[in-house]
Amino acid sequence: MSDDALRNNARYGDMADGMTDGMVMAEGLAKSFVSGDGTSTTVFSDVSFSASGGMTAITGPSGCGKSTLLYCLSGLESPSRGSVRVLGERLDGKDQRGLALFRRSHIGFVFQAYNLVPSMTVRDNILLPLTLARRKADRERLSALMEKFRLSGHEGAIAGSLSGGEQQRVALVRTLVADPDVVFADEPTGALDRSTGQLVFDELRGFSHRPGKCVIVVTHDPGLAQQCDAVYTMRDGKLAAPGRGEL
Repeated sequence: MSDDALRNNARYGDMADGMTDGMVMAEGLAKSFVSGDGTSTTVFSDVSFSASGGMTAITGPSGCGKSTLLYCLSGLESPSRGSVRVLGERLDGKDQRGLALFRRSHIGFVFQAYNLVPSMTVRDNILLPLTLARRKADRERLSALMEKFRLSGHEGAIAGSLSGGEQQRVALVRTLVADPDVVFADEPTGALDRSTGQLVFDELRGFSHRPGKCVIVVTHDPGLAQQCDAVYTMRDGKLAAPGRGEL
C-alpha cells in the first residue's frame, strides 16, 4: 500500500466512536427486495466491509449485487439490515435530508449511467454539485482536468450531444473538481476504450492516494482490480475478505 494510503489508515483509525479501522465500514449488511406479490429476494447478507484510504475494488460476476452494495455503502440505498459508517458517521440512521447534506459535503460519485443533466452544458454539469453546496471551483484544477481528459473546448457543448465516452469523462471531472473525501465509482471505465479507461483509472487511483481520500470502485475488469490496494470479491450473496492488489 502507498505511503499516503497508510497515512489515511492512521488518520481515520480512531476517528469516531465505534469506528476502529476504516473511512468506509459496513457490519452485518444485508439487502433484500420485495416484489409486488410479496416475494423477497436476497441480494446479499451478512456483509462486512472496510476501506481505510487508497483504492478498494469490489469485483464479481454480473448480477451478483456489486452495484447494490456500492449504493448501500454510499447511502444511496438503504440496507435491509446492518450498519454503514462513512468518516465515522452512521448513514443508516440518517433521514433523507441528512443523507443528502452529508453526501454533498463528503462524497463523490461516478456512475455507469453518467447522471448528467442532458439539457445543460458541460460546464454547468461539472459545476452543479459545487453550486448546490455554495462552493467555488478551483479554476486551475478544472482547466487541467479538462485538458487531461480531452474536454477543452467542449465547455459550452450540451451534455446530451456528447458521446458516451465523453459524458463519462465529464462525470469524472465533475467529481474530482468537487474534491470529496470519498469517491464511489460504479464501472467508471465501462464506456471507454482501454487507453482512456486506464487514464481515468490512473486519475482515480492517484486521487485515492492523497491524504484523507478514499476511492471504492466496482469493476468487472480483473486487470484494473489488481491495480487497487485491496480487492473484495462478491459471489452468491457473500463478500469475500479482501486480497491485495499490485501494491
